Amino acid sequence: MQYVISAKIPSQIKSLHVSGGYFQKAANAMKRIIYDVQQKDKNPLKKVRLTKNGESRIKNCIKYDLPGRVRLVTIQHEGICSLVYVGKHEDCDRWLNNNAGKKHALDPESKTMTDVFVTEDIHDEKKRRVVESDYSEGKLHKKLKKHHFD
Repeated sequence: MQYVISAKIPSQIKSLHVSGGYFQKAANAMKRIIYDVQQKDKNPLKKVRLTKNGESRIKNCIKYDLPGRVRLVTIQHEGICSLVYVGKHEDCDRWLNNNAGKKHALDPESKTMTDVFVTEDIHDEKKRRVVESDYSEGKLHKKLKKHHFD
């Protein structure tokens, strides 16, 4: 299994660490996991327990329990395990709700995970992905040159 760590994980670990107590223990557990990943350990998650409940909001998502009701969220597919989020139970739940339906793809050049949003069913409003605007003004078809149209 190849392991990929989200660029956001270090700041999430720092946030846990400054919270102290069990959260600091969870941060230390994450630091050990990252160290094991960097040392090419074959199974850096071997000392971490899976959560009791599975996860259905994101395909191929597997959650792990850390001290202090902290969760590590991973996406595991086709020999790649991506560590995508670590946080308090409630924050993790919020992250999962906000990212429901998201898929991940490995960028072959940078070896980093890229978020990919996929609409399950364009005809069902509840299953459509609605993403934030890129903050551009006006209508797209007015910005395109004539040769882009049929």
